[in-house]
Amino acid sequence: MAKHVKWSCENDFLPEESYDSVVQVMSELSSLVNTPEGLIEAAEQGATLTSDDVHWITKHMKKEEVIHGLYGFEDAETGATNGACSKKGVACDEGSGSLGAGTPWDGAKVKFCYDVALAASAREALQCAMAKITGHVPGIMFENVQYAGLDRCGASPAIYFQSNGRRSGGGCWSDIGMSTSLFGGNQKLNLQSPGCDNCGTATHELLHALGMAHEQSRPDRDGFVTIVWNNIKQGMDGQFTKNPRADTARPYDIMSIMHYGSRSFSKNGQDTILVKPSGYHLYTTNPSQFAYYRVGQRMGMSRQDVSQLADLYGCSPASNYQSCQPSGGGGGSNFIAILSPEGAFSDTGCTAAC
Repeated sequence: MAKHVKWSCENDFLPEESYDSVVQVMSELSSLVNTPEGLIEAAEQGATLTSDDVHWITKHMKKEEVIHGLYGFEDAETGATNGACSKKGVACDEGSGSLGAGTPWDGAKVKFCYDVALAASAREALQCAMAKITGHVPGIMFENVQYAGLDRCGASPAIYFQSNGRRSGGGCWSDIGMSTSLFGGNQKLNLQSPGCDNCGTATHELLHALGMAHEQSRPDRDGFVTIVWNNIKQGMDGQFTKNPRADTARPYDIMSIMHYGSRSFSKNGQDTILVKPSGYHLYTTNPSQFAYYRVGQRMGMSRQDVSQLADLYGCSPASNYQSCQPSGGGGGSNFIAILSPEGAFSDTGCTAAC
């Protein structure tokens, strides 16, 4: 299937390609990259899929249903101006930038529900993302509290998973960290279909919901990347501002799944982010190898991503797991999360991982 889609890309046959085939290839790529070491191996072989790649492939699929959904995906910052992406504390992939790490979920337990109109491909992507996160940091749990009505889960706080949200338009975006509302509403995570319904993008957005910021918003980013302001869409400069709250406790990571792509918000198809030689040094100092390490990868969490998430929740990574002591309160946990046959995550007793 991958060879077939590759041939379609190279020979201008994407208009005739099935979007389901593209999703299948993206899903299989993500399933192969189950560890940060696997991500590095994929990069060394030139096999990393970036947000720029997803945009290019989707853009060249000319079927009517893909084009209809494409505009909200490619221009999420425009489609979401009057919706969630305009709010403080909301992060959008190709939408409004992260404003820094948010509040961790109490007890490392993340409650959620699925909108009844959620695309099947988006649901599968979210299940993949949850499995990856709990696989890397077992102390984090996901609990399906069930749909309770439009924009409402059966508990609060909880994340309301939707695609092509009725009130907020399309695109890929999420509220940052655990948020509570005096009005009893639930925070949102949106995965537009087509365009955002792949495991890598779902992982990116779910990590926002867990409290992580964009990597390029770090205050020390200028030592590692250059922002090409003249190539940025009018009015979108704010997506590239630094934030003093962004994590700097570990090396700058151009391979972070939380990094923008090289052409995010480009007005002319040219790069908006250029990586300096120092930006590659976490992975290689050999200039001939720089091209293999591309910003905006959407295949899996890097070693730095796992470390940051574990620190945020006071956990240990899976390789050295101990119960979490979340900074959000609630004390430690001797439970981990697993994917049940029905696709819902549930608590189980302490296992060997503890």
